[in-house]
Order: sequence, then C-alpha cells, then structure tokens
Amino acid sequence: MAEVDKGGPADKAGVEAGDLILSFNGKLVRDSRDLPPLVGAARPGSDATLKVWRQGKEVELRFKVGELSAAQATAGPASPERAGPNRLGLSVEDLSPSARKQLGVAGGVVVTQVEGLAQRAGVRAGDVLLAVNGEKVDTTAQFEALIKKVPSGRPTALLIQRNEQRMFIAVPAQ
Repeated sequence: MAEVDKGGPADKAGVEAGDLILSFNGKLVRDSRDLPPLVGAARPGSDATLKVWRQGKEVELRFKVGELSAAQATAGPASPERAGPNRLGLSVEDLSPSARKQLGVAGGVVVTQVEGLAQRAGVRAGDVLLAVNGEKVDTTAQFEALIKKVPSGRPTALLIQRNEQRMFIAVPAQ
C-alpha cells in the first residue's frame, strides 16, 4: 500500500505503508482490485487474516473486520431495507446516513450479493450503486423500480462507486 489512512480499517489491522498485500483469509490477492470484494463479503466483526510482504518477508496480520467494510457500511440502528436478487442478479441494501457520510455519497445502495449477468459484467459485492440508466438511486425500493422499468432485451447502465472511484458498468440484456 502506498498510503494507510490513520485510524482507518487498514491501519487498525496493522497494515503499514509499503506493505504488499498477498492474501485475505487465505484467498490470493493478485491485483489491488481483488481485495475490496473479499473484505466487503466478510461479515463485520468476524476474525480475518491478512498476509503482507513487508521489508523482504511475509507477515501475517490477524484482526476483526472493521467498521468501514463495505458490507458493514449498511448497518444502522434499524434493519436496512434489502432487495434481490433481481433479474440482473443483484441483491442490495440501503446505506445508513453514517455510511453515506463515510463513503462521501449523497445516495445509493450497496451491493450485498452479485451473480449472473451483473457478475459477468464486473459488478462486485461492496460496490455502491448510485444510478441506473442515468437516474439517481437513493433507496432499494427506488433501485428495484428502476430495474423493473428497463425493457427486456435492453442493456442496463449502472453508475457505481468502488472505493473512491466511480465508473459505469453496462450489464448486457437478458
């Protein structure tokens, strides 16, 4: 890692600037894009192991999955609204106000499970869905209504945020 945010999940896990992450819970991390969905799929509060390459040797870090994991970001005092899997293969949950603040988003829903068409297109668990075909998403109910409006045989454009990067992913028609 080039930089570790002080007080953030990586810092709390013991990751240091310059560490090369090798695996998360025994699953190989070949690319920086591999780690967020692995962490996002881990249950908040569960024990986890991270192997890193530090100063010429392998180091194993043991920790509890922290409060900024994407899967936990939906947690709030009440049960979040859940939806899915829908015809694209997505299950989503509402984001709590604190999660929205932490992620720097005004709206959106978080992907909790992905399969089928959306998985093949590159959507990952932990992604925050911000818009469907150019229409802003604020709640799971709104997301589901927008998906139902997409005519069969038409691709769906999803605006997602993954970490601090926003991107469009086109999910092919079914």
